[in-house]
Amino acid sequence: MELSEAFYAGLSLVDTKTLKKAASDKEAFVELYDVAVKNFAGPLVKDGQGNVTKNSGVNKISVKEGQSPNIKLYNDMAAALSAVIGTRAIKQLSGIPEAVYLTGNKWNSDVQQFQIDVKEGFGMKDYNSSDVILRYGNTYAGISLKKKPTVTSASPTMINNSFNTFLEGKDLQGLQTKINDIRMAFYANVIKEACLPGGPLGDLSNGMSAAEILRLNPNKKQDAQKIFNLKVKRLKADGKTENIPLINLKGTDEIERGGTTRLPMKTREDFRKFVNQKLYSTGNQVNPLFQAFLDAMSDPKVSNMIAESLLNKVLKLQLYDVLETWGKSDFEFYLVEGVGQVSTKLMPTVSAANTKSLHSIMITMVNLAKLPASLVFDKTKTGTGAARVNFTLLKGKYKILDIVLRYKGNFFSMPQFLATTTPEFNKLVKQGDEMLKGVGR
Repeated sequence: MELSEAFYAGLSLVDTKTLKKAASDKEAFVELYDVAVKNFAGPLVKDGQGNVTKNSGVNKISVKEGQSPNIKLYNDMAAALSAVIGTRAIKQLSGIPEAVYLTGNKWNSDVQQFQIDVKEGFGMKDYNSSDVILRYGNTYAGISLKKKPTVTSASPTMINNSFNTFLEGKDLQGLQTKINDIRMAFYANVIKEACLPGGPLGDLSNGMSAAEILRLNPNKKQDAQKIFNLKVKRLKADGKTENIPLINLKGTDEIERGGTTRLPMKTREDFRKFVNQKLYSTGNQVNPLFQAFLDAMSDPKVSNMIAESLLNKVLKLQLYDVLETWGKSDFEFYLVEGVGQVSTKLMPTVSAANTKSLHSIMITMVNLAKLPASLVFDKTKTGTGAARVNFTLLKGKYKILDIVLRYKGNFFSMPQFLATTTPEFNKLVKQGDEMLKGVGR
């Protein structure tokens, strides 16, 4: 659990006047910290059986006697404070909730009716991505919480989805096989090059030696598969070992050697840097591996399918359709981005939160429904010196999502799509909010 979620839960049980005072008053802000912790640990914040998520959160945000203030925790509280004040600005959520539910390890039985399994959730275990759920009588409000330090900071991504989840289905099996073959050959060549004398794996002797790898041909599928699937025994900082794919090794200092009891204080990351650099694009030339992903998406059928799937997964467009709970209770979903941080002296800077209701998002998308969805490669943003490619997802001419396809440290798996909404889309959603005000919401 993000600790900002713990502060959000605790602060949700504080009156609005106190919250607003703390947003600009250092003394009130610091005093509010203990209140937030006490509320979070109290009976109105509910977890699932065993209270695993709650107990862990309480332990992490509680200040031990004699402990110095943790700036990071106060930053989390400042962002959460912004988010709670932003939530209170929503008419239906203007008061203190009767209960606050966490959605961590196990959902509380009161809100399990809103949890969506992988099959129903379009391959996502958290299609209902509520981090916290607020209860007001028979109405439940799911809050998907994000945070950033300042208004001008980049918004955090709203989805991390593997590329291969968009290539499922019998009609795309051939394309998936083709991409996997290209991927294995690419990384096998990277590993082989790293095994050359003077390379970051030039002294490799764990599992298969550098000399043995150099005798293989990465352009032959069988050899490429053998190299790509190689594993080495990595020595962890606690002295234990684990087998990891060779391609995910940071540097040869990590490799377990007889008699070594711990990693060096600062492990070299020669190989990790080497792999990352091989994934960079240069000038007008897109990296060959990412070019394979681009080629896969050049097929209009594939591109449209990925675009529509991303829209659904990021914006939760079918959440209300999947939830069949309306006979028992009302469920509303909100995207809330808190904006706040503290100075080194704990003076808070709390800015207005960014909030989007799913109803407003749906109104916006209904207005754009007849326009084609497309993924447009953004050459300028992709640039050089980064292991990624950038896209813009459009409905017609309207920019809806900024998309990045990149690796996040695990080269053995497929890269991931990361997405944020565009400023243009955010303006369109605000227009949807105005429409809802007109019908009394």
